[in-house]
Amino acid sequence: MDNPRVVDPCAATAHPMTRSVIGLINCVEALRVGISELCQPADQPLTAPAQSVLCTCRDELQTFIDAQSDVLLDAADRAISQALLDVDNSSLWSHAEHALQWLQTQVLEPLDPRRSSRVHTMTDSYLTLFVHTVCVTMPLTETAKLRLASELPQLEFACSQAASTMGVRVTGDAYKSVRQMRPLLFMTSRELAQVLGERSAEWSSVSELDLLNHVVCRVATEEEAACVPHELLGCSRREWLGCVAGSEFVESTDVCRNKEMLHLWDTRNLSASCRAVVCECLKRMLEHKLADDLVALIQAALSMK
Repeated sequence: MDNPRVVDPCAATAHPMTRSVIGLINCVEALRVGISELCQPADQPLTAPAQSVLCTCRDELQTFIDAQSDVLLDAADRAISQALLDVDNSSLWSHAEHALQWLQTQVLEPLDPRRSSRVHTMTDSYLTLFVHTVCVTMPLTETAKLRLASELPQLEFACSQAASTMGVRVTGDAYKSVRQMRPLLFMTSRELAQVLGERSAEWSSVSELDLLNHVVCRVATEEEAACVPHELLGCSRREWLGCVAGSEFVESTDVCRNKEMLHLWDTRNLSASCRAVVCECLKRMLEHKLADDLVALIQAALSMK
């Protein structure tokens, strides 16, 4: 599974090796089920030595199934996360959408062993990643808002469909953040400032860092001279997005190439470093002559605790 072509969610058809691995896992699962039934026969009890041997075989098969399923899902997870982090326009979104459909139809549906907990974690991660992507979208024009508002429910549906194959319901903060992000996109600056000031439970699922990034992109769309975090650091938008998402999504956390910003960037604490950089952007924005509603929005964002 180390060959990236084997697990490629953007490929037109599933790689034969992907189907072969799933077939192997399913065969071993069928064998495990059969041995499990032999361990507790209904007609006559087994001798202790025979039962011990069968139970050992059953447990070893389960270990193999777990390990191989994890290898398959790890590879699929990395590929889909990459597709979601690379979403920047409608054409790339189609790749991300295809990747989620691939996960459902080519991996989860044919896979016999139930991996409910793992799939729940994966779909939660995809929802969270996409909210990160939404919040760093620039320029945040009306057209972009409409596109994002359309893609958010599409992602929610795709994740729900994939999770349902394992009997999992998509719920929790990640799900709520996707639901909350849509109305936030179309709030006026004053309405958003009020939400940030109150920070009520109704809007608590969207993380503080995502909200700060969203405010930066709003203001920077209207104020061309304003800087955005990745420009301030001297890195690419993709590198910045990876840092926002977490260290597992970046090749290197050493993305600060602006010596003036080194005092804000601590590779040991990406979350705090990202927040410090975003706040620095917002403070610099206040140095420009902005409309009153944008000033109030920035001040509300900087006052969040």
